[in-house]
Amino acid sequence: MLAVIEDPALPAGSLEAKAGVDSARAQSAAAEQEVARQERLVATGIGARKDLDEARAKQAAAAADLATAHAKLGLAGAQLARREIRAPRAGVVLHLQRKVGESVDGTAATPIAEIADITVLELHAQAPPAALRALRDGMTAMVRPLGFDEPIAGTVVRVAPAVDPASLLGVVRIALASSDGIKVGVAATGQVTTGTRPGLRIPADALRRSMVGEDEVVVCDGGTAHVRKVVIAQRAEQGVAIKEGLKPGEQVVIDHVLGLQDGQALVAADHKRAESGSAGTGSDDKARTAKGVTNK
Repeated sequence: MLAVIEDPALPAGSLEAKAGVDSARAQSAAAEQEVARQERLVATGIGARKDLDEARAKQAAAAADLATAHAKLGLAGAQLARREIRAPRAGVVLHLQRKVGESVDGTAATPIAEIADITVLELHAQAPPAALRALRDGMTAMVRPLGFDEPIAGTVVRVAPAVDPASLLGVVRIALASSDGIKVGVAATGQVTTGTRPGLRIPADALRRSMVGEDEVVVCDGGTAHVRKVVIAQRAEQGVAIKEGLKPGEQVVIDHVLGLQDGQALVAADHKRAESGSAGTGSDDKARTAKGVTNK
């Protein structure tokens, strides 16, 4: 139960309805006794048939009055029960939108509280029409709430059939597989897998911009730096997908790529040193192999 509405007229109306039922029940009982008495008199030849008919008519009217009283009692009980505002389902109160003493009319225009079932959380994201065309219910997704280091698995449960005419964006609902530690209302970003394709992915740190604004990487081939222009297919949190300019198995410099010149000598750091984060300078820049992966 969320709240109780104070209305003195509701209890009074319920008591009045109960009294009406008691009165109608007594009148109905008296009418039944009168009918029985008139039937005995008619059977012995003392009473008149007309009096019996009148008694039966009064009995029918008393029965109708009793049914009406019961209906009024039921209506009064329903109105009295409406004093108690109950949540339609179990959950947690997020916001109280009315204070003690404020008026409500029982419609959506005067909401009392906002509740939510926090065991099942959804991300309500907005997407442009071009992205909505590729989205379908049931697609897998990864959601990263604000402040979380690791993404959370999710599933697309609803793609809006129309876009908002003002923003030209449509709502996409993604159900999260886990809600542990997530607060309702926190901002989050979602990534939906719409398809897969083979390709190359490198760390974002391996990219640099040329003097003319083109994307390029430094390839380590035979201990020598080779500056190479690349075409980016997609940028993501996991890395940068390369469409053109690299081949599987080639090594790319990931630290201190700025300032390296074409033909400069390089020494590839081992895997252990690459994980330690030690800085390399000059010809001791670390390199990493560009492996073939499946990009989203």
